[in-house]
Amino acid sequence: MIRDKDAHGSACEQFEEKLVLYYFGDCPPAEQERVEAHLKECVSCGCFLEDIRTMLPKTADSTSMPDAFWHDYYAEVMTKVAAVEPRAYWWKEWVSFLGSWPVPAFGAAVVIILALTLAFTKGMWRADDRAAKEIIPREIVADPGKLDFFKTMDVLESLEFLEAVEGTTSTRGRIHRL
Repeated sequence: MIRDKDAHGSACEQFEEKLVLYYFGDCPPAEQERVEAHLKECVSCGCFLEDIRTMLPKTADSTSMPDAFWHDYYAEVMTKVAAVEPRAYWWKEWVSFLGSWPVPAFGAAVVIILALTLAFTKGMWRADDRAAKEIIPREIVADPGKLDFFKTMDVLESLEFLEAVEGTTSTRGRIHRL
């Protein structure tokens, strides 16, 4: 049974790539037999293969140019390259005018700015002494006995944490193992 989709259309989707490989001879033998069997049944794939056979040789014409052409082409390109004038940049004129002194001058300016910044902001760069110390509320500082109470509370909280880690709990003096 011969399938006649469109004699001048494209090939079957699953065979389009295989037909190109078949044309170039890059198919494995089993695949080549499968493509040949399909070509006997499908007219559109046969037309696609014929289109490949007629069009590809025309697109890849391998006529080489004579040596005289390449010699003239090279000479013409080199003439055009030599005729191009180098582009002038405005900043290169300034750099050549100034010479080599801008680099040390820039370095000296950076050092001066750094020294002035450190000199005038001397008080700003110090660490805050109050931030380093623990801030204690005024109510506690007024009565030293209250400070001891809070230290005791911290110790109790630490004990409860340790007991929880160990797996024991303290309930009114009784210790229970979990």
